[in-house]
Amino acid sequence: MHFPEFISILLILMAFFLIFPSMFGCLTILVLFGGFIFVILYLGLKFFALILLFFIYYPFKLINKFYSYHKIPTIDTYILNYPYTKISDEINCYKCQYTKFNNVGLFTTNSKNRYYMCKNCSSILFRFKVI
Repeated sequence: MHFPEFISILLILMAFFLIFPSMFGCLTILVLFGGFIFVILYLGLKFFALILLFFIYYPFKLINKFYSYHKIPTIDTYILNYPYTKISDEINCYKCQYTKFNNVGLFTTNSKNRYYMCKNCSSILFRFKVI
């Protein structure tokens, strides 16, 4: 196998490593990680490079996601920052004034750390924690 072929295979695998985890969660990471190990071992490359990549990339991604979640305002600070969004008992989106929201989990659909996202313009509005 030539070196440029290896780079193209590596880039394809890294694209899957970045796209699929955000779509399907941790199980996809484990399946892709197993497939990635097989490809690395099949190509005869060093095993520790893969382990190093996995133990640097995945924790960084989790920490980044958790950090960006805590930058989202809570409902109280959202209403304080955008007082015109609370009309009677409803809360509107601050960008498009839409009243319907998606309730999104941080890591999975069953995650206790959640946030609301506008269905119309997809802007992230505020976060909350399920008890």
